[in-house]
Amino acid sequence: MEAATLKDIARELNISVSTVSRALRDSYEINPETKRLVMECAARLHYRPNPIALSLKGSSSKAIGVIVPQIANYYFSQAINGIEEVANQRGYDVLIFQTHEAYDREVANLRQALARRVDGLLISLSSETNDVSHLQELQQQGTPIVQFDRVSAALDTPRVVADNFGGAFAATEHLLQSGRRRIAHLTIQPWLNITQERLAGYRAALEKYGVPYDETLVRFGTFGPMR
Repeated sequence: MEAATLKDIARELNISVSTVSRALRDSYEINPETKRLVMECAARLHYRPNPIALSLKGSSSKAIGVIVPQIANYYFSQAINGIEEVANQRGYDVLIFQTHEAYDREVANLRQALARRVDGLLISLSSETNDVSHLQELQQQGTPIVQFDRVSAALDTPRVVADNFGGAFAATEHLLQSGRRRIAHLTIQPWLNITQERLAGYRAALEKYGVPYDETLVRFGTFGPMR
């Protein structure tokens, strides 16, 4: 079934397309009765405004871009569920992109989101992302950005993060209290904020219990097999 258009509503009510358009925008130029008829007809015909067309006119696209490393990851799938729930309650669509931990794909995803003229972007950086100039450029253009989970200190944006230091400290302390002394720390690329915070928590716990830090027990890698 094809989506209804402004022309369909205008034809149904025998009024002009411009009148329909102004009525849907709640313009003061249109009397309340005409607005009521237009809204009822739009609902009956299941009319939905084209978000891209609206954005080209300078209005909000009512869409938010979300870029994550991998949707299959439990954390990110739950985050997306929450984002969609809140966004949909406020009349926004959510466009989801995944980088598969690749910097080049992250940049490509960003371009796709911009092509859809999103009103804002939520992003968790890929494990390969060290250079955030593509996001800095977007920010300079005035697009709102929120970082979550994996964030960069080079971007001055709102951020939603876990207590990575506290979590790593607590996990390491638990092992130390269980009598372990040679505790390995497996993590991802060292430039990521979460990596630095977790490593700091690990080292702080070792220091608290008087266990020397051994860099040979720390391994940096990706989300593939560790070497």
